[in-house]
Amino acid sequence: MEKLIDWVLQNGGIAVCVCDADITRTNEERSKKLQDMKMRFAKNDRVFICDSIPSIEFWFLIHYMNTRKYFKDSDAVIKVLKKYIPGYEKTGPFLEKLSWVANLCSDDRLKDACKRASLLGPVSESYSEIYRAINLFTETSPK
Repeated sequence: MEKLIDWVLQNGGIAVCVCDADITRTNEERSKKLQDMKMRFAKNDRVFICDSIPSIEFWFLIHYMNTRKYFKDSDAVIKVLKKYIPGYEKTGPFLEKLSWVANLCSDDRLKDACKRASLLGPVSESYSEIYRAINLFTETSPK
């Protein structure tokens, strides 16, 4: 991962690394690797490490509800998420559908999710840093 980030930076780009960090709760080696990567790029304004605990599904969930609930794993989040996105699956065929994404971003849900995520921060039991990349894209995109 770090070699790819270095390549993007050497070529003048911005690197956004989105990852599920649930493994860091049980795997000390992976936890250290993620923390080391965060520290290495902490002062680089062209690198965004956007992890979610337990998984990206928490990011999707906070589009629909404000929660600080601890979720053990992505399956626990998906169970609640399916109340808002019926039929949700963590599979290519489902994720490639545009309708669920359009719904996720409608009615100011994206704005609400960014606000909720920024208030949670990475010290919460469940969180997502994806809002940082969304804010970057929002700030730099033409109006």
